[in-house]
Amino acid sequence: MFLTLTVKNVKLYDLGATIDSMAEAYNRLRNNRAWKRRVKGAMRTLEVTINQDTQEAHPHYHLILAVDRSYATKNDDTYWTHADWQAAWQKACRLDYKPNVSIERVKGRESGIAEVSKYMAKDSDYLVDPMQAHMGTEEAEALTDFLVGQLMHQLHGRRLISYTGILRDAQRALKLDPENGPLTDTMRGDVASAIKHYHWATGLGCYVPRGDDNG
Repeated sequence: MFLTLTVKNVKLYDLGATIDSMAEAYNRLRNNRAWKRRVKGAMRTLEVTINQDTQEAHPHYHLILAVDRSYATKNDDTYWTHADWQAAWQKACRLDYKPNVSIERVKGRESGIAEVSKYMAKDSDYLVDPMQAHMGTEEAEALTDFLVGQLMHQLHGRRLISYTGILRDAQRALKLDPENGPLTDTMRGDVASAIKHYHWATGLGCYVPRGDDNG
């Protein structure tokens, strides 16, 4: 099953504390007897989207859940409706509102894993385009620096991927390091990279690209 757990948007400077609270809530949820009765294992990833206009962050969890083959069949008494998942997450988070929650069957093994294993944040969220933002280049660069700096600070030392149950057993058996291993060796098809070399130009008083750099 593919499960998404969310909370309300928060200011960037509150992102780290919110992620910590979400992690505590998730631990309460997965250690609950009702969860253990239904879920045999889980892979959880954190995603953060950023609203450049309001400078707010939207942290949320994507999870792949391993459940029994009988889950959601006619005679299965462990089945949870959307409302059940929502109520369980609200209780675990100790929220005074109903959070947005999504639960659905993974459609295709490869596509499902690709969805939950995607990058923590999309570069379009924090790399400000001057044209789209209707601002000057220097202003856009300053905002980009601020967003990237805040994101790095708020995420520092916090776990972005975790495994539990039988999926943790599989991860350990395969000796996979999800944050430094094979999952990060292959770049997404819609992402391009380039290495540029710079040198200090004394006359200009700044760094400029080297003339022999092919990009």
